[in-house]
Amino acid sequence: MNACAVTPDGRRVVSSSYDKTLKVWDLATYACLLTHYGDAAYTAVTADETSIVAGDLVGSIWFLDWPP
Repeated sequence: MNACAVTPDGRRVVSSSYDKTLKVWDLATYACLLTHYGDAAYTAVTADETSIVAGDLVGSIWFLDWPP
């Protein structure tokens, strides 16, 4: 993991990694709720109530909606 962001409600954290994954974690149970696989290593991430924005090593910016 090289970057993470806590959601505004404080219930989840989103991590970005060199293994080309973004993961959403539940802070109460430490369970991984979601894994998104990208095309390149992720280097930055931020999250709000409805979306995740992440950048990767090749310069792409990913805009992902939260699951319902």
